[in-house]
Amino acid sequence: MKKMVVRALVGSVCGTLITACGTVSTEQRTLLQERTRTFAVLSPDSVTSVATTDREIASALARSAYEASGVDRPKDLEHNEHIRGLSVEVDQSSNITAYYRDNYRSLLKYKAATFKVATTNDGKLTTVQVTCPASIIAYDNFKVGDGGQFYSDRDVAADLSRICDGLKISINRYKYVKTELNTQFPSDSVFANFSRKLKSSQDQGKVKAYDIEKAKLFIFSLGKTNFDLALSVFPYRSGSKVIYGFNYPYALLGDGTTTFKPEEVATIQKSIAAIAND
Repeated sequence: MKKMVVRALVGSVCGTLITACGTVSTEQRTLLQERTRTFAVLSPDSVTSVATTDREIASALARSAYEASGVDRPKDLEHNEHIRGLSVEVDQSSNITAYYRDNYRSLLKYKAATFKVATTNDGKLTTVQVTCPASIIAYDNFKVGDGGQFYSDRDVAADLSRICDGLKISINRYKYVKTELNTQFPSDSVFANFSRKLKSSQDQGKVKAYDIEKAKLFIFSLGKTNFDLALSVFPYRSGSKVIYGFNYPYALLGDGTTTFKPEEVATIQKSIAAIAND
């Protein structure tokens, strides 16, 4: 069974840089009842047959921790000297560390909690088990003043509970769809139709045209989602041939399903064919 760790650190620093900050103290305190969350993720991906990695899972959990937390991301309060808020990082071992910061220069005070994550794979699904923490580790390396406003145990417990409740997995993926179709109309007319009905992408470096073809990168809209459509048109027999490709966005979810919709891909292809034959 593979192990990953999600660590939540609540940090605070105060005052200016001085040499005598007092004695370092570390204390473990129980704040909550231990709880477990379980997820299932397709691996390999049923759409592209690509395996789902522990790092992808960890990154998805980290994003959901940001979304569920009641603490904002770090803000610069005093010219990079005082930084307060939540930051979440994924390390090389797919561990996740979330820092609740209230930092002033280098004097540190934090509270740490560990979300233990274990994964197993049966060849089709990766089961993800997250054990939400019951206790925190409180660390203090200064004793000068009160360090300004600091996250209380009650605040920390409430936020850890929110994160545990809000943990979810949504992993963004893309399916590359490439199609060609023939049309009875001249290539200049077909290309003009696409240029008239679709906006041009700012990034045109991905499309290289041969002498006999017209090629361009367009923006195709699908609901609220925009994606690049690479299109090439050239003379073919008595009409023209259209070759196009696009990355269809979808997600792997933590309930073992995917948002991929074959019928939606078919609708996009029909829309492109309609433009080519207009």
